[in-house]
Amino acid sequence: MDIDNGGWTTIQRRYDGTVDFYRYWEDYKSGFGDIDGEHWLGNDNLHFILRQGSYRVRFDLEDFTGDTSYAIYDTIYVGDESTNYTLSITGYNGIAGHAMKDWHPNELDGMMFTTRDRDNDISPTHCGFKKQSGWWYAACSYSNINGGYGELYDTIANIYWKTWKPNALKKTRMMIKPN
Repeated sequence: MDIDNGGWTTIQRRYDGTVDFYRYWEDYKSGFGDIDGEHWLGNDNLHFILRQGSYRVRFDLEDFTGDTSYAIYDTIYVGDESTNYTLSITGYNGIAGHAMKDWHPNELDGMMFTTRDRDNDISPTHCGFKKQSGWWYAACSYSNINGGYGELYDTIANIYWKTWKPNALKKTRMMIKPN
């Protein structure tokens, strides 16, 4: 891969909706999908990689008209399962906007992972159920790259990066590489 000088490991990829991301804790823990297609690498695997040193993360985004954008964060770390895969993420740059935050002044930095069967967000609403995905939520978030797939999908639960496009992204990719 030659994006941003290469060396990226793909954690998540969406592009055609062939894999359902409305999954349970155990699915997100171990990973699902096909590494050559749509997939989530797994929170245990993500933690194992990130504990090796200092990493950054890149989110590549595309809407249904072909417009593209990206967001890069200088540091990312995900705790192990005993912390509910607590996220540490800082240092935004890019052109998609800083969407690793929430409706409140909360950053997603310090949030635990939530799935349809494990409500770890701080919202009175169960965000994993409402957004039909697994993600780091505070109060249901500006980002939801694991949401429901489709251009006309329910705008509450679809794939989005609200600081760039309000709803219905076609392609997303989350990648990490050492700093």
